[in-house]
Amino acid sequence: MSTTAAPQLVVGKSTRTTARPSGRGPEATRQHRPSPAHRPPRMSRLAVQVADGRELAVLVDGPWRGRWYWADDLAAMQDASRRYPDGHPAAELRAYAPTETWTEHPHEPEVTGRLWRHHPSTAPAATTSRRTA
Repeated sequence: MSTTAAPQLVVGKSTRTTARPSGRGPEATRQHRPSPAHRPPRMSRLAVQVADGRELAVLVDGPWRGRWYWADDLAAMQDASRRYPDGHPAAELRAYAPTETWTEHPHEPEVTGRLWRHHPSTAPAATTSRRTA
């Protein structure tokens, strides 16, 4: 007669597996999530960054209207746009300035962004003078 014990079977959700030597099956490692009523509400990545002090900027008019950026990224983009000539679409970013008005984000609850308005240059076009002899 053999003294080896037959492997113990543990019934899982969809398969049958052999128990681990510790006697604990795969179910012992499963962690159950708390019910939604007991979980704190999950913040989106956007809301987390806003809560950490990062400011959102929304371009409300002009050629770039409807776009949302982080204010610090927009400032960097404005700085980079200085290398483009005035007629270039990227150069239009220089014409945006922040206001003291805030608006709700269209898809993220409790996230707001500062309105940036387009102020096109009112300076006259560059003129050339011709020297007469």
